[in-house]
Amino acid sequence: METFEITSTQNDLVKYIVKLQDSKYRKKENLILVDGAQTIEGLINDGVIFKYLFLKKDNILKNSAKVENLVFVGDEILKK
Repeated sequence: METFEITSTQNDLVKYIVKLQDSKYRKKENLILVDGAQTIEGLINDGVIFKYLFLKKDNILKNSAKVENLVFVGDEILKK
């Protein structure tokens, strides 16, 4: 698992995730976006492996998630 922090909304990964909000782009990339602590927690409990998981540093889900890339972000990034 790779872990890193993003602090800028101009980060290329943030721009990529923002593009995924468009369903046509999600289909092209064969990816989905999941939002909401309960939904994410349910997927963790089901054993889903996340390609990217964006969380605040203090989020307890970081300890139980199966994830390829754990990305720590602040409120400004999460609002995008």
